[in-house]
Amino acid sequence: RTSLPRLALPGDLLAALDASRRRLGVDSIDLYQIHAPLVAASAEAVGDALAEAVLSGRCKAVGVSNYALDELLPLQRRLEKRGLSLASNQVEFSLLRQLPETSGLMAACRDMGIGTIAYSPLAMGR
Repeated sequence: RTSLPRLALPGDLLAALDASRRRLGVDSIDLYQIHAPLVAASAEAVGDALAEAVLSGRCKAVGVSNYALDELLPLQRRLEKRGLSLASNQVEFSLLRQLPETSGLMAACRDMGIGTIAYSPLAMGR
């Protein structure tokens, strides 16, 4: 996973993906995830960049991290227009942090076939 600044643009996403592929010495990455919503770009632009990443063979699947439902839905809709879907949404989830479940995010992801990946499942020792 490549970490991009929150103000990165969709073109930066593809450049970072290509740099990751070079460093890893691979033609294609299995799962490429955006670390956080790209606040300087529309869901349509980000979706188009992610679609290009998959359709060009740079990666096999795309996912996101730290996306709330209102951020995830427009991105998923854009990908679906290209015949694709998000593979994953990585969120902080633990016994102490259950917002992804109580907000309906996990259920919506499940309904759309988007996997949920939990980070900090032990709540960072809190």
